[in-house]
Order: sequence, then structure tokens, then C-alpha cells
Amino acid sequence: MGLIGGYTNHLARIISDTLDTDILIIDTNMNIVGSSFKYLNLYTDIRIGTIISTILIENRNVIVEDKSRLAGCRKCDQYRECKMSSFVGVPIRVDNQAVGALALILTRHRAKFLFESLDSTVSFLENFAELISGKIENETRTIRLENRLKEIEAIIDKMFEAVIYTDYFGNIIHVNKRFCDVIHLDKDMLGSNMKELFPFQLIEDYFKNHEDISNERLTFEMKSHLFHGVVSSKKIYLSDTEYGTLFYFKPQSDFVKRINISEQGSLVTFDWLKKYFSAQELQMAREMAKTNHNLLIQSSDNELNLLLAKAVFNTSERNLHDLYVVYSDNLYRDLFEIYMMDEYGVLKNADGCTVVIVQPEKMPLYIQHYIADFMKTGKFKTRDKSVRSNVRFLFCVDRELESLVEQQLFSPELYRLIARYKISFEGMEKDMVKFRSYVTSGLNYYRRLYDNKGVELSAELLTYLRNHFTEIGKHSMEIILERIAAEFSGRVTVEELREKNLLPENEPGYSGLEEMSKEQIKTMLERGYSKTDIADILGISRSTLYRKIREIEEV
Repeated sequence: MGLIGGYTNHLARIISDTLDTDILIIDTNMNIVGSSFKYLNLYTDIRIGTIISTILIENRNVIVEDKSRLAGCRKCDQYRECKMSSFVGVPIRVDNQAVGALALILTRHRAKFLFESLDSTVSFLENFAELISGKIENETRTIRLENRLKEIEAIIDKMFEAVIYTDYFGNIIHVNKRFCDVIHLDKDMLGSNMKELFPFQLIEDYFKNHEDISNERLTFEMKSHLFHGVVSSKKIYLSDTEYGTLFYFKPQSDFVKRINISEQGSLVTFDWLKKYFSAQELQMAREMAKTNHNLLIQSSDNELNLLLAKAVFNTSERNLHDLYVVYSDNLYRDLFEIYMMDEYGVLKNADGCTVVIVQPEKMPLYIQHYIADFMKTGKFKTRDKSVRSNVRFLFCVDRELESLVEQQLFSPELYRLIARYKISFEGMEKDMVKFRSYVTSGLNYYRRLYDNKGVELSAELLTYLRNHFTEIGKHSMEIILERIAAEFSGRVTVEELREKNLLPENEPGYSGLEEMSKEQIKTMLERGYSKTDIADILGISRSTLYRKIREIEEV
């Protein structure tokens, strides 16, 4: 009732003037929210037990033709001084609940006149009570809508997209900060009409039929700024029938950025890397990802290093910015220098972003020195111009850099800067647990693709693949696992793969390995190892072992 205090006072004066009598309007807290007095003193103290309080407590009409008939009135200390003779009151209801009361306080001369047409008097009051309850409902609904709008505006301001919110007719209610940044307009447009601000056919068509727009291309120039991108719309319902509209503006540059990030490996997460890294290694990387430190990632496998670098990036606070992956190569010479350090090169464009440098030891020393200076100062010079840029570097190396520093083949200053924070781990060729997890996850993936749940690797084959992992390489290993799932069943052995030419016996790449294994076999035979033990140690079948022994004896 307090929401409509001005309205109830105005209404009380109208009723009082119409009926020529005194009137009170109270709320559920017994507070007077409207009144008009012509004949009696102003009532300011409404308590439980008074006649008007009965209307609220019992939620019913109360009619008193003669106060002298009420025991409660006769007991009142002010009974004789009170000029009230009669009383007519009705509840003000919202959803059948009494939220207030409207009452006529009658003197003797007015009571006689009004009680002659009591039914009309009561109906008159009930109609005004309905007016008040309707006003309360409207005010409550308005407040709810305003609160809902505030919630919507708060959400809109947190959105990445450039957004305008309008009412049903296209009047602009809210624009978020992203819109102001992208379209280069300010919030002075509030109250303007969407159709006037953007006089395009697709906007006019929307407000004719209110069918949502979905990624429609739009190009326009406004205040010397060119927008090229797409626009979409969504209805926001405030009630069953009332709704406004959100218009989303996405510049073409946003799509390009997202495509670039996706191509750079935005799907690589720490959870996905569980098949390649131990829990301890991933936990260390997670902790480093939360910092803004430059980071050195070192193992014997640069492909794994790069995957870990991408997961670090995707977990860091810079993950909504670009990721640049730079493969160092001396052959590019002056092109590499331009690519990295030109006025429009990587270091300038990567402001606020992350740069992964794979094999930094392959960069020329003068570029290593240049990057070291940039890491210390946060700025670089180009064409006699100093440029500031905030870049986080992740370096991926598959060898020890300290020995290169000692040989003066790597910048001592750059090494000092990048070795402060370091993650190092064993490659899969040296870690049987990690290798087994890698192979098992790979085989499971291809088994699902080919619906071949029964195929598996023999212990002999798993050991063989691990011992020869460096020579085989990950690319060939993936082909082997895929072919096993596609063409084999049951437990697969080394000999079965050889029969399919997936493990060539005399391929040039294996010649050195063949000679080494023969020497190992010869040494173990001389030391008294059994043929079964030798086959298990080397991860080969007994038939392969016998063949090698025959070759040794023939020499």
C-alpha cells in the first residue's frame, strides 16, 4: 500500500467529496495511507480491537449502524467525546488476501442519509477498493518488471557480444559496453528507436513480423566507423505477453579470432592430456597456468611439449585472447625477423596474448638477444619507434639448453629468463606407464571407430612398440594402432604385424637396431640367459629370436 500513497490520498478526497463524509484507508500494519476529514478529528492511532482493524483481521465488510450497540465502543475511554455515530468499511483485497481497508466514518446526520441506501453505499466502496487493489497489482508488476530489467541489464553488460536491448516497439532501453566499443557509439542513443538508428530492411522487417533474425550479414558506416559482420535477435519475455528484444552484433574480426584460436588447439585441456601425462605433472602445469610467468616446457618430445603449452594457455586468464605458435627455423632469415619483430609482427599483434616458441635454440643468437631484451623491458624498437606489448612466452624444447649455453650456442640472458619457471617430464619412450596409457587410449579410440571391441595388444607387442617407439615415431604409431583396430581380432602379436608389413623387418631405418639386437642376443647367450628370458627382455617373439640366432650363427 505504501507504493501508492499519493494515489490513495487522492482517492480518499474524491470519495469524501462525493459522499460528503470522512474516510480512512489503512494498510495491514494499521498505518493510515489515505484520509480525508470533513467533520471529525484526524484519527492517527489505529490499533487491534478497533472497528476498522476487524476488517483486516476477518477479511470481511464491517457495518455499524449505531456505535452504542457495540460493547467495545461503550468500553472506550473516549466513548462520550467521540462524534462517530456509524461506520461502513470494506477490505482491499489482492489475490483474496486483505492488504488494507477502506472505511467511512459517519456523523449522525450523514449516517441517516447513507444508510437509507446502504447497498449502494457498500457497492460504491467495494468498487473503489477494487480500484486500489488493481493499482497495487499494477505497481507491484511494474516493480517486478523494473527489477527484471535491472537483472537483464546486468547480464547484458557481462556478455562478450555487442548487444542492444529494445522494447516491443524498438525503443532502445539498454546498450552494453561491448556494443559501444565495437560500434563506436555511446549510450546517448538510449530512448532512440532501433529502426531510425539502423534503417535497414532486415530491422524494419523484424518489427513488422517479430520473427527472430539469425546471423544476417550487415555492413554499415556510422560516425566514420565501418561495421562488417552479422546481426541476430532473441526475444526476452518479461511476462506471458510482454517481451523486449536483444540484438547481437558480431564483427567479422570476432569470427576470424575464434577460427584462429580453434586452429591453434583450443580443445586441448588438462583432462584430455591425462593419457599423456601423470597427475603430478598436470597439477604442476595447472598451477603454472594460473600465473602470468614465462614458462619453459622441456621433454624429449616437442609434440607433447606443444600440447601441454596449449593446455596451459587454455587454462590461463589470457585464454580469450589469441595464441601464436612460432616454429623457429634459420632458413627464413630476414623473413623470420620481419615476422617476429616488424611494426605489424607477432610481438606487436600479440599484446595481451600468448606466444609459444618451439625449439628456440634454432633461432639466430641476435634474435634470442632481441627477445631477451623484450622480455625484460616489455617493449621493442621498430623503425626508430618504441612499441610496448604485453606478451606471455611459453618455450618448448626437446633438449637441455644449459649445455648449449656453455658452448655459446644459446643466449645466456634468454636462458636465465626462461629457466626461472620450468616444467620438465620424461618422454613416453622412457616411461612405460605413460607409454601404456598412450597406446591403450589410442587403441580404444580406434576400436570404437571400427566397432572392434575384442582386439588387444599382446604383452610382447606392447613391449616391442615401447622399445622401438623412437624409431617408429608417433605418426607411424597412430597408423599401426588404427590398422590393428581395423584389420585384426583377438590378441595381436609382432609377427602378425610383420605379415601385414606394418613392421618391416629389413627397412633401412631399422638396420642399426637390427645389428644392436644381434649383439645383445649374442652377449646374453654367452652369459647363460635362456631363450625365453632373452625374448621377453627384447620384447620379441621366440620365432623372431630363433631367426636372429640363426643369422648370428651364419656370420
